[in-house]
Amino acid sequence: MEFAEVNAAFKRLGIAQEISESHGLLCGLWCASGGVSLDVWLRLMRNEDLPAPSAKENGDDGKDEEAGGNRVPAAAAAAGEDEKPAAKPDEEVLQRLYRETVDQLENPAFGLRLLLPDDEQPLGLRTEALADWCKGFLFGLGVGGVENYRQTPAAVQEIVKDFTEITRACHEENEDSELDEVSFMEVMEYVRVGAMLVYEELQAKRREQMISGDRVLH
Repeated sequence: MEFAEVNAAFKRLGIAQEISESHGLLCGLWCASGGVSLDVWLRLMRNEDLPAPSAKENGDDGKDEEAGGNRVPAAAAAAGEDEKPAAKPDEEVLQRLYRETVDQLENPAFGLRLLLPDDEQPLGLRTEALADWCKGFLFGLGVGGVENYRQTPAAVQEIVKDFTEITRACHEENEDSELDEVSFMEVMEYVRVGAMLVYEELQAKRREQMISGDRVLH
């Protein structure tokens, strides 16, 4: 999807969060939880509280934390969108962005595309947007359930460290040059590949935990 199209939809829907940050948030949520509903993503973008699922919905003793407690409720993450009324055009834009992003993360052949301003935009603006994307991604990891990075694979820890540094990135005016452009493209590619690697590593860890759990049960 094009940045300008999503930007226009955000404005008409009254979503104040930066577009690149919102896209990073979705990617971080998906990487951390292995799946999150469109509704949860939209609520987080609007800074809305998420309802805590009941013990029955969770299939446990009701010990899942509310989203405000830094975790996406399992029931909310699994919620379907089928029973909702027909979406308006601007809502359809976000739905398409959601579906395309999920497809890109789930299928490496598609390749993740970061939602950033067009190449024609000033380099400083694109650099800030890339920092916003990383900020949203890191927030999404935390909200999605990655509460202690030390317990994640080493590759994930390294990427998180690098993304944290990128969030502090800034680009001084009047310094646009070919070297700056090349450097930006290299960092952008690192972020793109890094985000997909985080998903793969955390997905593999979830599979291992499920296998270990099955062994204990049997």
